[in-house]
Amino acid sequence: MASLKLVCALVMCMMVSAQMAYALDCKEVINDLSPCEDYLFGSADKPSSSCCSGVKSLNNAASTKALRQEACNCMKSFAESYPSKINVNNAVSLAKKCEVKLPSTISSSTNCASIK
Repeated sequence: MASLKLVCALVMCMMVSAQMAYALDCKEVINDLSPCEDYLFGSADKPSSSCCSGVKSLNNAASTKALRQEACNCMKSFAESYPSKINVNNAVSLAKKCEVKLPSTISSSTNCASIK
């Protein structure tokens, strides 16, 4: 019985530490935003429903200051990778058109350290 309690305690500790160590991966951020490329690059007039689903998913995943800053840095890197392709007006309006309040826009000039 004591060994069962020890196993349960270890499993609980692993679950708590796994949640605390969660970090947004840039690959995850890019996957969430990839359906938005047509809109971000100016070849679509409005974001698709799959784009908005990805924006909402990213917003939900970035639930702490640290995660929001990580997501911001990933979006910034994405913007830096395509400086001449991104339609700045579309990037700025993406969150509003998807009815999501994001702490930053997709821009190479965003100061991610200021995200709260």
